[in-house]
Amino acid sequence: IDEKRKMAAAALPMIESSMSIFLDAGTTNFELAELMAKQRWENLTVVTNDLAIAQVLTPVLGIYVILLGGHIDVESNSTCGVLATNMVQTMHFDILLFWYPGRHA
Repeated sequence: IDEKRKMAAAALPMIESSMSIFLDAGTTNFELAELMAKQRWENLTVVTNDLAIAQVLTPVLGIYVILLGGHIDVESNSTCGVLATNMVQTMHFDILLFWYPGRHA
């Protein structure tokens, strides 16, 4: 958890108001969302497929949250499948944050 929080804290300064960003489902991006919820934002669009991230960021003033549609994967608590893929392919982002073991965003 500490390592995930450090990675999230390192990513936070890359995000600026008026950006459009994609936060992939996962615990590191959830930690980032928790940090983002404590900041002031102006017209930040966050697209995610993670139900928990959407719930954390939806009440934050200045953040417009878009939750991808599709099949809900119970194990990851995220949307996936053809509908989610089709939806995200119509969008453009300033930053995409994906975290994989051994790799950085």
